[in-house]
Amino acid sequence: MKQAEAPPDKAWSGPTHAGVKSPAPIVMPDLACRFAVTAARLDHLAPGHPMEPWLRFVARLARAQHVVATTLAPAATLSAEDIARATEARLPPLAADGHQRSPVWRDALTRLLDHLVAPNASVGPNASVGPNARVGLNAPVGADSSAIPPQGDDLPPATLALIETLRTADPTTLETLATQFLRGHIPAADTGATVFIVAALQIYFTGSAARVSAADLRLLEERSLCPCCGSPSIAGVITASGIIPGTRYLHCSMCSTAWNHTWQIAGQSIYFSFPIALTIVIIIAIWTFNVLGMRPAVWVGYVTGALLLIPLAVIMFLPYITGDWHSSNMNSTIHWTSLTGDNGIKLVIVWLYVMCWSSYGMECCATFAPEYHDTARDTGKALRVAAVFGVIVYALLPLGAVGTFGAQNITLDNYLGSFYATTFHDILGTGTGIAILLLCAGIVLAMNTATADGSRALYGISQDGMTIRWFGRLNRYHVPANAMTLDALLNIVLLLTYASDPIGALKILVISNLGYVLCHVFATSGFLLLRKDRPSWPRPLKLGPIWVALAGIFCVANLLFIIFGVARLKETGYAFNDAFTDPTAYLNRIIIVGVAALAAGVLGYIIAQRQHGKPFSWRDPSDEGPSPEVYELMGTPQPAAASATTGD
Repeated sequence: MKQAEAPPDKAWSGPTHAGVKSPAPIVMPDLACRFAVTAARLDHLAPGHPMEPWLRFVARLARAQHVVATTLAPAATLSAEDIARATEARLPPLAADGHQRSPVWRDALTRLLDHLVAPNASVGPNASVGPNARVGLNAPVGADSSAIPPQGDDLPPATLALIETLRTADPTTLETLATQFLRGHIPAADTGATVFIVAALQIYFTGSAARVSAADLRLLEERSLCPCCGSPSIAGVITASGIIPGTRYLHCSMCSTAWNHTWQIAGQSIYFSFPIALTIVIIIAIWTFNVLGMRPAVWVGYVTGALLLIPLAVIMFLPYITGDWHSSNMNSTIHWTSLTGDNGIKLVIVWLYVMCWSSYGMECCATFAPEYHDTARDTGKALRVAAVFGVIVYALLPLGAVGTFGAQNITLDNYLGSFYATTFHDILGTGTGIAILLLCAGIVLAMNTATADGSRALYGISQDGMTIRWFGRLNRYHVPANAMTLDALLNIVLLLTYASDPIGALKILVISNLGYVLCHVFATSGFLLLRKDRPSWPRPLKLGPIWVALAGIFCVANLLFIIFGVARLKETGYAFNDAFTDPTAYLNRIIIVGVAALAAGVLGYIIAQRQHGKPFSWRDPSDEGPSPEVYELMGTPQPAAASATTGD
């Protein structure tokens, strides 16, 4: 919106494809093209094929299905209660082998047979030829319509006789044939008739599935079966284009529903697609830059950081110049006077818990302290600059983005961050693709920083005898390559298990936050204990007494973040199931995985104690004085007999 214009009063009209999206778990059939596309594909493949007569016959059958599906459109009637009851029990609501079929499917069979014998009802003047042709309601299907005889006298006599038998069969016979097929028992004598029975059932079940919303369905525990009708898949297709290329879908043999297929290991879905493969390549590249030493990793940070500054600057500052920012886009539903309401203070605390993951990111500067040119001077400088930058970005980025995009326009389709790209487009009038690339550079920056930071943290903990010795080794480039390798492998595992989950990235965030925020509780409380226990120890980075009080406040605040964040996690929507129908579906799993990660850390401590020849103890009494490195940083000589107050 430009200056002097009225504020927007409708939904966002910018590009809808921007941003990184997750593949739809379930895709319902489209009657307008389902059978037409099949016929077009078969007509395209038939010429010169060894089975050309059969392919042309099946194409003719598919054309007849298209006509019946788009004119008669037979379908079952399912109530919302029936669908909800079935999906809650993880059963297909349109179960092919148990569903009470409507007699309308027999009408579809009659029309199908009529059109097979006399296929001269035109479906339109314009053919769409090719394996990927999308054929509309009024378009004929086939590679060469002149090659399709107008009457049924080209059909073999046996086929014509079979068609006539089915036309005159009583309803009981037809229902028996249908039931036999759906239950997997087809007598050899009925094989020919079953071809036409199945074709009519496909029309009926596809028409029924087309009336069901994908949001009302859930994937079955047996992922090879259709979530709508429970039939086995007929094919697996990996998408080559679209918003999510490289995604694998299975297609139902009966109702034509498609669902995102995943492998299962111990009940955990395993995802793989082209975007996942590309991300794995990026992870390996980042790992390579980091294990080759500090300098390559630093240059990756310089380049990606500079690229990220471009969209940040555009969104944070330009909207006020171009007139795209408007205060009417800023609104809040928080009830600031309510302590217990769902939209009250507790919701703010929950979101503060979620925000800790990124807002505490400047602490990584301290991890690199031993590698700065002047550790005592540069560590404080790095922390201060990072903190100021973080405050500026956290204040101005959401203000600029939401003030331009509009809080009312943030939906389930764009709330994972794609609205930043569309905001970029709205401000500049172009550049959505460029914005996505620049934001991806920011993701690479975060991955690079996390690899360097996390590996050094593990190295330091190992050096202090608090976790497995293997992490405390440096390679010939003087970097903790072992810890970096663990980081890369863990990221790949999370990528394969959560990446294609619609909100998988957010689940990873809240899982990791449990331990991450708890570490800040331990760090601030440890700072308080050290200041009380050993006040005379030298401190290269000195803070005034006010910071002792602030550390206590931050310690309590982070503890509250954890309590409210875990207890009220459903308020964020991060524990929703795939269909976004149950806000607590993954809550227990998130808590279990988070606690398991903490338990793994404790196990590392126990192993380290044994590796260092110490008996396991929850307490570690120590009367050690400051290390020589501390006195060196302070620029003061180490006392001949450094004394320290004994403490735990």
